[in-house]
Amino acid sequence: MNDQKKILVRNELKVLEGRNKMNILILAGILLLSFIGLGHSIGGLKYLRMRMDNPFTKWVNLPINSAFYDESRDLQHYFTSKEIRDTFMLDTIRGYKRDAYRFVSPDGSKILFKRTRTIDTEEDLLQEIIKPSNLTHSHISDDIESQFGNCWLIVKESVLDELGYTMPLKNIDRIELRQTWAGERSFSLFIPIIAVVKDLPDQVDMIIPEHLDALLDGNYESGYVDVSETNNWRFLSDEATSREKVQQALGSDEIVSDLVQEKVVLNGIEKNLFTVYMAESKSLSQKFVLFDYLKEEINVSPYHHMECNIGKTLYVKNAQYLAMNFKDLRNVRAFRDRIMDEFGLEITLNQIEDKENFSLVTRLTILLAFILLLVSLTGVIIFIANLLISHFNQIQSNLGTFKAFGLSNKKLLSDYTYITLLFFVRALGLSLFFTGLYAGLMFLLNGKFTVLHWSFPAVIVLIFGIIYFIIQRMITIKLSKTPGDLIYNR
Repeated sequence: MNDQKKILVRNELKVLEGRNKMNILILAGILLLSFIGLGHSIGGLKYLRMRMDNPFTKWVNLPINSAFYDESRDLQHYFTSKEIRDTFMLDTIRGYKRDAYRFVSPDGSKILFKRTRTIDTEEDLLQEIIKPSNLTHSHISDDIESQFGNCWLIVKESVLDELGYTMPLKNIDRIELRQTWAGERSFSLFIPIIAVVKDLPDQVDMIIPEHLDALLDGNYESGYVDVSETNNWRFLSDEATSREKVQQALGSDEIVSDLVQEKVVLNGIEKNLFTVYMAESKSLSQKFVLFDYLKEEINVSPYHHMECNIGKTLYVKNAQYLAMNFKDLRNVRAFRDRIMDEFGLEITLNQIEDKENFSLVTRLTILLAFILLLVSLTGVIIFIANLLISHFNQIQSNLGTFKAFGLSNKKLLSDYTYITLLFFVRALGLSLFFTGLYAGLMFLLNGKFTVLHWSFPAVIVLIFGIIYFIIQRMITIKLSKTPGDLIYNR
């Protein structure tokens, strides 16, 4: 840069920035407010999009009365067509059931009924349930089905507290479920817990795979519990025992031919698992009676082996509820009307209103963000335009003098464009610095604010482009006059 240009830039910048750099501070302040507003708009939209992009938000629930099971199956079949689903922005329809099973405290002193909800391992809802923000502890280290098969539970932390699980969550890997047998008898099944969570949908206490729920709802024909007549049965004990003690507890009428002991770890506690072999085969009812005799003499607790991964994977047949997950909620009312007309199934109006309101809020938020951007751009442009008009009116005699001394329009246009853009860049840099500080503060406060989005640099480039166009236009208009007109303000 030659000396003439340096002097020109220094002097013109000083005038343009104003006394005590007031003009540059005002422009930086306008830009700062614009960027803060934009950052909150982007952050709010990203947060809203995250909230929208989960099964809980886009999920509409339809209870199915047992009298409408056929209509429910017809509805599910009807919406297997992707074209029909896309008409209503519908992603998936899945049936599920709610049940209640008896669960036992670690010491066996407390038995509580807890509500369960079935789930398909392919559902997006499962991933939403076990997301980090909802997890208290997880045993999942691989694909769930590969690691645990089709028999497991996801349990609310509050349920474990109610049942008296006082050990560390990392140790809690199984929970005892009592499955009813004929009369007052029941099997003690130890079901793996794959995750402990803070909350669950549908006001349930546990999530259960469809396969396991179908087994528990069945009549033992699948063979997941051996109910046949055999010569062996099992029990748990914290203490060591012997065949002789078991024989003595059962009496001389029953012959114990062998007793096999193995170590098992349940919820971080090592226990003894004993298998009793009798000289003669016993029915299930006889085994329950033998256990009662044994319990009177030795501190034991029941244990029944469960074979879960047998046969084909089972699914919900007669779903008590249909969960409909939408890609977009704008057509949810049209969907409600269609299934009412075609299948006689009615989604509650309050759900439709809730989903439509959520969709409306999303569109309004986008509209407000766009309006805020326009207002911010308008404010910046008006300030810059007024400032430049005032400045060039003050220096037009100088421009006329420069032209009279032979400086070309091209040279003057280049110099004053550089001066004005340099003024804008200084204000922009100052505003970006304080925007960065504000972003750090919002990060610490967990505020919905972000500048890490393509629209942020796009807006800066847009403002820069508009300012450049205004500068070029205004200076070109001024320089189109003759030196005399500029000097004498004609």
